[in-house]
Order: sequence, then structure tokens, then C-alpha cells
Amino acid sequence: MINAIQSNSVYWRTQHVEKKQDTKENNVQKHEEQEVVLELGKKTSEKTATYSKPVDKRPNASQIQKLWEEANRAHESLRNMVEKLILKQAGSIEAFKASGESLQIDEETRLQAQMAIAEDGEFGVNAVSDRIVAFAIAISGGDKSKLNTLKAAIDEGFQAVKDIMGGALPDISSKTYDEIMRKLDEWADDEQ
Repeated sequence: MINAIQSNSVYWRTQHVEKKQDTKENNVQKHEEQEVVLELGKKTSEKTATYSKPVDKRPNASQIQKLWEEANRAHESLRNMVEKLILKQAGSIEAFKASGESLQIDEETRLQAQMAIAEDGEFGVNAVSDRIVAFAIAISGGDKSKLNTLKAAIDEGFQAVKDIMGGALPDISSKTYDEIMRKLDEWADDEQ
């Protein structure tokens, strides 16, 4: 009789372990595509810890290329506006340079420029800060540990422009700088 009880006990434990292993394999298969399941300990109450797959922190070349093209398009748009203005006044860029005169801005060009730097304009604070922040995040590969490096590079860029402009930036540039730093901090604080 004792042998029969021991035999039943061994059979029950074997069946229970096989069922438990089958369940664990199914659970791991369900999670394989999304996450990795790591089992901790061997107590009767099962403990698991779930870890997401690591984020790829390499720069996204296609996104960087797209942002670069967008920046070039915006730059070309501004360049064309100024070039048209110079051609209207002097006939050629060389003639304008040789004349040494100041550029006189007509009403149509002034309105175009005003629209371009408006809040929702192509060169407004929001649009420019969005482009710079998107580019910074793309070249960092989304690695938030590079925040200080990104900010330092942006500081250096703004300082270079300040030096070119004689030590001071227009108000819109200062607002853009502040918005860039705010958006970078917001990105760094985002939990995702």
C-alpha cells in the first residue's frame, strides 16, 4: 500500500510539473514577440519580472536625411525671398554688393517675412524649435543620456550665430533657443 501511495504521488508530481512546464512554455511563446520574461526564484508562488526589449539608440539615418532636406528647403525658401528683393532693387547681386547700399524692403516682402516668422510660420519659434529638437533627438538615436551633449552643441551653434551678429541675437532667436531647451527637457523627462 505504501508503494502504491508513493507511486501515485510520483505520478501526480510528474503530471503537475509537465503541465506547469507546458504552461510556462506557452506563456513565454506569447511574450516572445513583445518582451522577454525572466523567472525569479523557485518558490511555490511564481514570481516573474518582465523587461522590454532594449531600444535601438543608433541615429536614424532616414529620419536625419528627411530633417536635413526639410531644413535645406526652408533655407532655400528664405534665400529666394532675399534674392528676389535684391534683384528688384539692384538688378543683380553683384551690383547690390558693389553699391554698398542698404536693402530697402518693399511692403509685399515685409508681409512675407512677417508671415514666415509668425507663430505658425516656417521660421517661427515653434517650427524652428521643432526642427532643431527633432534633428537633435534623431542624431542621438533617442538616447536621453546624451541630453547634455545635445544642449552643449546647440549652445555652441547659437553662440556662433551671436558672434556673427555682433554679440546679440534678435528676440525671436532668444525665444527659439528657450523653446528648444524646454522641448529637450520635456523629451528627457518623458517616461516613454
